Amino acid sequence: MLIRCIANNLEDILSSCSPRQALEVVQIVPQKAPISIGCDYVVYAITIYFGIQWYYICDDDYEDRLAYPMAYPSHFFEIIDKKWSSLWSDDLFSPQLEYSVLSFKEWANEERFYELLLDGNPRECDLFQKHKILIDLEFSRPSISLYAEQLDENWLMCPKCIDAWQLKEAYLEGMLVECPHCNTLLLRPLEKGLLQ
Repeated sequence: MLIRCIANNLEDILSSCSPRQALEVVQIVPQKAPISIGCDYVVYAITIYFGIQWYYICDDDYEDRLAYPMAYPSHFFEIIDKKWSSLWSDDLFSPQLEYSVLSFKEWANEERFYELLLDGNPRECDLFQKHKILIDLEFSRPSISLYAEQLDENWLMCPKCIDAWQLKEAYLEGMLVECPHCNTLLLRPLEKGLLQ
């Protein structure tokens, strides 16, 4: 799922919340959220809290923290691509439950997953990073315009650094590929071979 920030000031969204929701949002969300208006964000999980849909994203402060996503109310965003990640599990998702998360299997099924991720637990951090890489590659973004060049079967070349690499089986899905040399995100070539 891909969303675009349309507001980042708490005052801008409180009028669209019920009084009860506003009280909860004020306690959780900073006055000015570290998200940028007009920027697109990949959603790694969704939950319902006090009747509000919350999106877990890697905000503008993501690199400064210990690399975990933060939850923001849906009021801050518009949906750009409503398709759920193919890695998400909705087996236990129910807005009526006290704890219900739509995300990859481990996060969705383990009640303490996010808490342990915030604490820097190696298992949860590794699982999140593994899934983040794959989820990031599922969604194209308007800001990405370069295509990887397909050389042969699963071999690609980056037009930016001219490095070639063989695409691993785990990365055969998705709209994007990442050059392992310069880390540039590129649109997947669609014209021939196994990448169609």
